[in-house]
Amino acid sequence: ITIKKIKESSKENDLIVVGGLISNMRDILTKNGDKMFFIKFVDLTDEIELVVFPRTLAEFSSVFVPDQCIVVKARVSLRNGEKTLIAEKAKKL
Repeated sequence: ITIKKIKESSKENDLIVVGGLISNMRDILTKNGDKMFFIKFVDLTDEIELVVFPRTLAEFSSVFVPDQCIVVKARVSLRNGEKTLIAEKAKKL
């Protein structure tokens, strides 16, 4: 599946698997002081925000590196009217 297709036809809470490139990463600290990422995730068709919560980040921290091509299993989420992805699992391509 492509990012463009996710934006066009997926629904909130759909579970998808998509490959792409981490083009930009922003890390923030949660209220509990745990690190999480907001990632600009791109493929040849489009871009989407990929959110990596602390628990997923702890398990797959070596995967989330700038300019890394990865495949991610994620849940579609609606935030401020925009579709985003919530990472559940990830691996390097």
